[in-house]
Amino acid sequence: MFCSRCVRCCRQKNSTTHFVRPSQACYSLSLNSPMSQKSSVSLEYEQLKNQLLADMMAIPAFVPALLRLVSRGEPVPIAALATEVHIPIHDIEQWLRQQPGTDWDSQGRLLGFGLTQRPTNHRFVLDGRTLYTFCAADALIFPALLGQTANVESRCADSGQQVHVKVEPNAVVFADPGQTMVSHIPGSLSSCDIRSTVCNHGVFYASVESALHWQERHPNGVVLPVEEFFNICLAGLKKAGLIPFT
Repeated sequence: MFCSRCVRCCRQKNSTTHFVRPSQACYSLSLNSPMSQKSSVSLEYEQLKNQLLADMMAIPAFVPALLRLVSRGEPVPIAALATEVHIPIHDIEQWLRQQPGTDWDSQGRLLGFGLTQRPTNHRFVLDGRTLYTFCAADALIFPALLGQTANVESRCADSGQQVHVKVEPNAVVFADPGQTMVSHIPGSLSSCDIRSTVCNHGVFYASVESALHWQERHPNGVVLPVEEFFNICLAGLKKAGLIPFT
């Protein structure tokens, strides 16, 4: 959560090419946090980082290969994914079938999980191909997993204002508006319905004020500047061994 000081800090800038970074003392995970106690808030910020790192560690090992195959823009036979990762077809299909949010075509081929060929609110343009992601967080972390630059187009879930973010494998390099935030429910990637419990709550906000509206309704969730969220998750992906530690 952000304290009211974040709103004042972020009003000082409104650039489409520079990121506004509220101070670490402005982050909190609880509505009852003693914001006047810097050490307590810093501890909660560390807890938040640890939760996001744990989320990255919970990503199944076959996901990077799944993303690569889905990103080609054609339905993916599960056998092709199993061959790519050297994991039994049954194990992969069982996991994906247990997730009701997985996208399939009429022939039982995979259209996507996280990254999908079926339209959502988050357009993910990769090397000229238009794909989509389940949530804003996916749109931010998938370039790192794919090793490719993506242009993300979405809308503020509060105001409807258009949001554009350019993400390279190692950095968020552009955001318009410059105050763009992302919402996330941490600690839920072990859910039996990730799309419903996590992805449906992961959206972009064009300002801190807009993000706070969501935060008030979801005290167990967090809102972060897109660059801050990306950097924390990137560290988690490296720790999980899903991308090279460079």
